[in-house]
Amino acid sequence: MSTKIRTRKRGNTYSYSFDISKHPRRMKEKGGFATEDEAFEAGIQAYAAWKSGNIGITSEKVKLR
Repeated sequence: MSTKIRTRKRGNTYSYSFDISKHPRRMKEKGGFATEDEAFEAGIQAYAAWKSGNIGITSEKVKLR
């Protein structure tokens, strides 16, 4: 799955997001960056970490025992 890292302005700060699952749609998003470039660079690093397995994404629908 080819992923596009998106940035957007939320109030006075910027955030990045990217899709981690297509069906059902799940997204990873983080904000609080001063510039759009900072948000994009952090998004690239987070995406690379997620692809290599360093960021665990959990589903709230899975019951843990």
